[in-house]
Amino acid sequence: MIHSRRKNYAVKTIPKEKIQKDMNLFLRELEVFKNMDHPNIVRFYETYHDEKYFHLVMESCGGISLVDRFFQKRFEEKEAANIMHNLLCAIYYMHSNYTCHRDLKPDNLLFSVKGSDSDIKVIDFGFATTYEKDDMILYTQLGTGLYMAPEIFKGKYDYRCDN
Repeated sequence: MIHSRRKNYAVKTIPKEKIQKDMNLFLRELEVFKNMDHPNIVRFYETYHDEKYFHLVMESCGGISLVDRFFQKRFEEKEAANIMHNLLCAIYYMHSNYTCHRDLKPDNLLFSVKGSDSDIKVIDFGFATTYEKDDMILYTQLGTGLYMAPEIFKGKYDYRCDN
């Protein structure tokens, strides 16, 4: 994490050798990520690289993941409703901008700060893609098995796999 006088930033460092086999996938992730501007989606700022690494600078989320929160305490109905509202607003924003995340899961939802009143943020656009129109069919089978929509397993789906 990098600290400035006014704001904290998170830096995700990725070895170049890890993404060399599929640089197009990485570049697509960056393109999708940099075009997201919503309060419930982690903010991407900049990318830097050196001989061995790419460094992605983004908004720092001081809270934990939703999956970690499941094990800490029981959710009250109001808190669960707020989380779902934030998540659905982020999904609506992505789909309104013709972007499909394709890997929505509790691990990819972070609380912005520590505490129970924190907003949720969608992270990790590694499997995200853009599409041109609502009826465009997607075929690539990817995501995290336990959380994937059944349509993805069939290899023929659309943006609604995020819902």
